[in-house]
Amino acid sequence: MKKLLVLGITLLTLASCTDKNVDDYRRDRVNQNYAKAKAKEGLYRGLLILDRDGTNLGEVALEIKASMTTKENPEGTGTETHAVILGKISHQSATLLFNQGTYDDATGTIVFTMTLQEGKVLKVFGTITGNKIKASIVANDLYHYGATMELVKDAPPTTTPDSTPPPILTMEKYVGKLGDIDVVMTLQLSYDNPAQNFYYLFVSNRTVQVSLDFKDFRIGTDAGNLELDTQKLTATFIATSGGDSYKNKFDCNRIDKDTWSCSLYNSASNNTLKGTLKSAQ
Repeated sequence: MKKLLVLGITLLTLASCTDKNVDDYRRDRVNQNYAKAKAKEGLYRGLLILDRDGTNLGEVALEIKASMTTKENPEGTGTETHAVILGKISHQSATLLFNQGTYDDATGTIVFTMTLQEGKVLKVFGTITGNKIKASIVANDLYHYGATMELVKDAPPTTTPDSTPPPILTMEKYVGKLGDIDVVMTLQLSYDNPAQNFYYLFVSNRTVQVSLDFKDFRIGTDAGNLELDTQKLTATFIATSGGDSYKNKFDCNRIDKDTWSCSLYNSASNNTLKGTLKSAQ
């Protein structure tokens, strides 16, 4: 009788195992992954430091939440549930939401990706160890221009003086002469939205508004380009006269922090004006 009872229990156990199909196993795995990600939820704070020069960009906070999403299954016959992590980065320049990030509990690796307009991509990747996160932020895989953040879960806000970041949006004025003509050049970083403020911290060139004010007229553009590596400024101004359009090409090289060497080429007159512009601040 005892042998029959043992055999019966064994058969029931085997039957219960065979009752689990592929979907059941996938569901169990998703629930396990969700529970592991859930354990890492929280608000992590620290400082954001540029890799290229060590500039302190101030406090940054990363909030992590576990979530579920549905995707097409490998067989292409329907959808299945996946565990993901959601991220929210808060910085003085912007707040960004990252959807459908990944967390690997075996390695502690987290990865978030966000695509902005015009193909601008921000990526956050790093490792969670205990209550700490060490991660990097890069734009368009420009790793040299990325930043590192070392964050601690439930850390208090940073209030030390050295955490004050440099201004994100700046306006700079320079005065001087092009040829023998007095001119004022104004530069303004040009952003479409707060997310772009954050994005432009991690790239090698920036879109800038450039305007040149002469005594009797003004020319300007929102599409100037400032190369951070070479400190070269270029812009093209379109002017009309008698129904015709003419290009005014503007090129500057920074001599030092307060000085630009510039030239302005006018296609209508085929003339180039050159000069030095110094900071008006």
